[in-house]
Amino acid sequence: MKVLGISGSYRKDGIVDSAIGQVLAGSASRGAQVEMVRLADIDMAYCRNCRVCAADQGPAPGPCVHEDDIAPLLDRCLEADLLVLGSPVNFGRVTALTKTFWERMAVMVRWPEDKWIPRIRDGIGNRRAVVLTSSTAPPLLSRLSGVTASNELQQMARLLGARRVDRFHLGMVALDNDHTLDQRHRRRAFKLGALSVDGSHLRRKALLARATLDLGGLPTVARGMVGGKF
Repeated sequence: MKVLGISGSYRKDGIVDSAIGQVLAGSASRGAQVEMVRLADIDMAYCRNCRVCAADQGPAPGPCVHEDDIAPLLDRCLEADLLVLGSPVNFGRVTALTKTFWERMAVMVRWPEDKWIPRIRDGIGNRRAVVLTSSTAPPLLSRLSGVTASNELQQMARLLGARRVDRFHLGMVALDNDHTLDQRHRRRAFKLGALSVDGSHLRRKALLARATLDLGGLPTVARGMVGGKF
């Protein structure tokens, strides 16, 4: 089994990076082949919205006019059985870094000039995904922004062929420069990675239910928890 983690955080080894790393470590403990990519470390150009890629009608991702690191990364996404996508929440959305990667996923759809809407290519496949978001916002804002960013990551996962997506959000994190992912959260992220490889859906659901946080009396809208340090 192949598991690929992708971090849209600007801060190396912050909470998002650490949480993804723990999920991958849990998967590796069950024999999975794991890999992590930080979007901040790769060569990634902006999408031109030229639709050259979308005009190609084949099952594989369409050709992009850019020659950078995105095409090989998307190939690795399609080779993975489980994707772990993470981003801090900036201004209620995923980071601009994550959004840039999302826009480059235009190659995953077919959109002929005579059609009104695009369609995901037939050859994208069937895999699972975990999406991780975090926010420093107070409870109500964290609740609202966490849903928006999680939805954005879920849309990315769907474009990459994920049929089932588990969503996690942790609010009120990174309140100081020394904030790190604590041991309790590390254990839960590790266990999630292990259970995702084991395929134990009921045990994973129980873990997510126990991980749900209460932020100042307001429950988080996502089903679990993971952090993100900007």
